[in-house]
Amino acid sequence: MSIQDTPTLMTGLFAVVQAIFLLLLTPLFTGISRQIRAKMHSRQGPGIMQDYRDITKLLKRQSVAPRDSGFIFRVMPYVLLSSMLLLAMALPVVTTTSLFSGAGDLIIILYIFALFRFFFSLSGLDTGSPFAGIGASRELT
Repeated sequence: MSIQDTPTLMTGLFAVVQAIFLLLLTPLFTGISRQIRAKMHSRQGPGIMQDYRDITKLLKRQSVAPRDSGFIFRVMPYVLLSSMLLLAMALPVVTTTSLFSGAGDLIIILYIFALFRFFFSLSGLDTGSPFAGIGASRELT
């Protein structure tokens, strides 16, 4: 490893730390927005940390998949999470530099969002349920 590789390595490390940071802070911001919305409606609303409790509860549950679902349905959560982490790494939110500074323009970011919607719809179609097929077609239109 030479001195010239160090800035790229540090930029990559910052991008990974930024992605983890944004992944951990997202439920906090949704909790704050729910609190603000509840105050505007003159009600108490859920706590700020409610999304963290929901996530830990969901991660403890048993995995449930439809009987007719295939490989695509089982792989889709990992594909969707990795596409969102790729976006979190590409956008310069915490740092001013980006790992994908040459290729991370607006068109690529829009394509990654479109890829997310496509794979989300594809996982709905893979379940074999007619109701999921209708939901997937609504997602694409």
